[in-house]
Amino acid sequence: MNDAPGADQGPAGVHPLPGEASGKGTGGLSDAELLAVLLRTGVEGRSAVELARRLLEKAGPELPRWEIEDFLAILG
Repeated sequence: MNDAPGADQGPAGVHPLPGEASGKGTGGLSDAELLAVLLRTGVEGRSAVELARRLLEKAGPELPRWEIEDFLAILG
């Protein structure tokens, strides 16, 4: 166990996910937040969570069947 100050904070620039911060784990994350984890980053002007919300709004349950062109249309 590392008792150094800040040892429990993780790498610099890495922030806990919303569910992790509340102590609920991944079960406390929304679908958009879970998809954002897979996306890893957003695009200019949109966070990964905002992008994930937009994808879920447009695709809904069809998201697993989307082609790359469908994703590119969302990105503009």
